[in-house]
Amino acid sequence: MHIVFDWDGTLVHKEIAEEASERRGKTLGISFAAGQLGQLLKTNGHYQHNKEAIEQYTGIKDEKLKTSIMTSIFQYHYLGVCNEKKLNVFYPGILQTLTELKKQGARLTIATGLRQDIIEPALQLLGIDLFDKVYGNTPDLAFSKEQLVKKALTECGEIHLMVGDRKEDLEAGKAVKAKTAHAIWGHGTEDCRTLADYMLRKPEDLLTALETNIWK
Repeated sequence: MHIVFDWDGTLVHKEIAEEASERRGKTLGISFAAGQLGQLLKTNGHYQHNKEAIEQYTGIKDEKLKTSIMTSIFQYHYLGVCNEKKLNVFYPGILQTLTELKKQGARLTIATGLRQDIIEPALQLLGIDLFDKVYGNTPDLAFSKEQLVKKALTECGEIHLMVGDRKEDLEAGKAVKAKTAHAIWGHGTEDCRTLADYMLRKPEDLLTALETNIWK
């Protein structure tokens, strides 16, 4: 069986990306009002603030290049946060659950909107080798979640279950005809009940899903 996981808000605390984004803002000289960054992160509205600061400082106007610079600064801070927090970046119960799934023969991969060259070194520095592959984004964020999951399907042949905390994760799972599981502990503020075949209230619920074969 092949299970694809979202990363941010599903496997690791959503606050890791928030902290890296806040540090990026400080690097770029951006000051956010209390609670403003959290709201902007929900819609990626902070991207425009970052790009404006980059353009003002560098004079660069090309959108792809500004995005690449923006995500490179995020990469630097994200890996720094991971290095500081170590395995505490993961939600409680995640690593134990993934280890058990692996023991039971599951193939585990990651599909994330974050840059691939953020997640792969993060896994390496954290000493995690549970995943067969990471399908991540490019420096200019060229791919949607659905495109990344479809790439995983093309290379792996079949996806049985897509696990994520956002609507876009579940929609991507449906697009490849996989069963879907909503991790409500992350960014799970959207009502995804119509998209989710299974609601995960805690990571260990994945083991129940395995036992009941919900994706078959």
